[in-house]
Amino acid sequence: MSSLASKSLSLRKTPPLTSAEFTNLRNLIYNLSGIDIPERRKYLLENRLGARLRTLNLKSFGEYFNYLKKTRDKKEELDYLFEKITTNETSFFRDIKQLGVFRTFVLANVLNARKKAGAKDLNIWCAGCSSGEEA
Repeated sequence: MSSLASKSLSLRKTPPLTSAEFTNLRNLIYNLSGIDIPERRKYLLENRLGARLRTLNLKSFGEYFNYLKKTRDKKEELDYLFEKITTNETSFFRDIKQLGVFRTFVLANVLNARKKAGAKDLNIWCAGCSSGEEA
């Protein structure tokens, strides 16, 4: 009789993302979009793309990488990929602690310097936003 301890128990529904597969996908994503996914975020690709492997009936992330390179519907699949790997959260105050630090340490010093210089205006450029609401 075999014990439960000797059998591997896994709730994983998709295969793990190997280091080589991660490197291939990461490089492809970077070359096509400029989005850099660091090694510590490997789980992001695994979690967000796992369901896609099942949908496409692929057995590995290596097969998905090949699919991305060879599919006739490349644009649609790449659109799907980029939608899955990006965070499309639009909320100006989503990082309230960082805004507090900005207000207290950065903005206060800038405003004091502008006031001492006799300036009454301040221009601020907000570059990072998902769909424009932040700006």
